[in-house]
Amino acid sequence: MKTLITLIFFSGACSFANGQSFAIINDPDGYVNIRENRSVTSRIIGKIYNYNVFDYDKSDKSEWVHIYKQDSEDESGGTVGYVHRSRILPLSTFNTIKNIDFFKDSCIGRNDSLTVIIKSSSFNPVKHKLFYSDKALEKIDGKSFWGTDKTLPKKAITSLKIINNGMPILIPQSAFDNLYEPRFKTLKIFVQTSDSFYIELTNGEGDGAYTVIWIIKGNKYFKKFTESTI
Repeated sequence: MKTLITLIFFSGACSFANGQSFAIINDPDGYVNIRENRSVTSRIIGKIYNYNVFDYDKSDKSEWVHIYKQDSEDESGGTVGYVHRSRILPLSTFNTIKNIDFFKDSCIGRNDSLTVIIKSSSFNPVKHKLFYSDKALEKIDGKSFWGTDKTLPKKAITSLKIINNGMPILIPQSAFDNLYEPRFKTLKIFVQTSDSFYIELTNGEGDGAYTVIWIIKGNKYFKKFTESTI
């Protein structure tokens, strides 16, 4: 769900929402500057650090590419600006896991060393604290949530399990406890290195549609990226 601030920033990001492309930075310094305009002398309005995902306009063929960088996991703010093309490393350039099985309430992606299992279950409103405002569902268990347009969800993501080279990676419940209406057939797993990878899932429908990308860095959960896809 989005706050007023989110809507302000979203208006700048919507130009590439229909064809979202995600990337990380490619810079030996470990970060890049976001510029206000398409110039190295333009004012710096933000930074992007290693492993952080951002949305960029892949149709922008100029030297300086239009990007949207999220400033929090619930998309309550962000930065729209420009990054030099040489500093953009699209997730699509990484190797992907092709062996993915889909089931009614789960999906499993795996290769020789990595296994990713995502599970869901039916949403039971009786087991949750629901906050309404003017008959619109605003929060579940005190959190803004993703997957519906302020209506009760039907399915909740209940588990994310990752095993790499025989060792489980600890995933906190906060990585998925506000994510609803999964569409498992959208699963993509991008492998950057043997211990760092990105798990992408596009969920929900209509005004509740969103993409989540879980970031694993050095065989540890780093953070999640969530963004509306409307």
